[in-house]
Amino acid sequence: MTSHCTRMARIMRCSALLLGACVLLSAPDAAAQGDDLLPAVKGADKATAKSRVRQPEDPETLYNRGLRQLRRGYYDEAIISFEKVKNHFPFNQYSVLSELRVADALFEKASHLEAIDAYRQFTRLHPRHAEIDYATYRMARAEFKVSSTVPQRDQTSTERGLKKLQGFESRFPDSEYTEEVVRIRSKARTRLAKRELQVGNFYWKSREWKAAERRYGMVWRDYSDTDVIYKARYRQGLCLYRLLRDEEAGAVLAELAVQQDSGRWGERAQRFLDKAASAEAVAPEPGEPSQQPAGEPADEPAEEPADEPAEEPADEPAEEPTAQSGTPDQAKLSTGN
Repeated sequence: MTSHCTRMARIMRCSALLLGACVLLSAPDAAAQGDDLLPAVKGADKATAKSRVRQPEDPETLYNRGLRQLRRGYYDEAIISFEKVKNHFPFNQYSVLSELRVADALFEKASHLEAIDAYRQFTRLHPRHAEIDYATYRMARAEFKVSSTVPQRDQTSTERGLKKLQGFESRFPDSEYTEEVVRIRSKARTRLAKRELQVGNFYWKSREWKAAERRYGMVWRDYSDTDVIYKARYRQGLCLYRLLRDEEAGAVLAELAVQQDSGRWGERAQRFLDKAASAEAVAPEPGEPSQQPAGEPADEPAEEPADEPAEEPADEPAEEPTAQSGTPDQAKLSTGN
């Protein structure tokens, strides 16, 4: 029994030795095969890692993407694209353009106060930029957007916008925005003239003839490029009659009758002068309208039809002709110039 166990142990040791020898003999082949597979594995790992790492975008690509988003109305996304250009490529030419396009996106999404700040910063940092005239025009236009269209309300933003447009033609004689600047400036000045006219009407209704005459005279003097001046001039002449300054009143109304001979207020001025001459009437004392020329109606604002609506129409018509699809100024945004 003992010899049998000893024999089995020897057999097992021999088997183990043979198995170990076989493993040792096959190891070089396995190592060589592993070396052959290693480059392929490493290449696959590198390709996977490369696909996971996003390649950095160049500033021109980001800028053009922002322009497309801006034209399509994705204003928040456009701002993000332009901000990436500003932050990642601060010394690139597209970084400066992106500053202006951020202001455009804010304007188009009706964030006019933020747009004003963005345009103002651009004009301060880049006073010699090729698009400085565009930034000035848009900044003033944003000011007009903020202001109320009702003349009786606060017009501080309108005054600021007009101040920004002072000397625009002399500063930018070749600007393509000159015609539009003239249009919005005229509209803004008409709004301010109406405001002063409403103050004069208040004094008129209160029969404060001296204060009303001064206010109407200011409208005639300071806003001569608007159509509001003719009504102010007519009222000024009547106020002078009320103040017994007949000679001045006659001169004012006669001048108005000549300047607007076919207009509403010129015709009324001539009619008043004709009736005064035919009746040889003297201008009435304040509070005594019965001494007016025969047939002349009491020229009270409450009895006249409204000359203008309570609110002005929108700054631009609903459909404005454009060079490209989108908003009027997005034709400019389609290029990087």
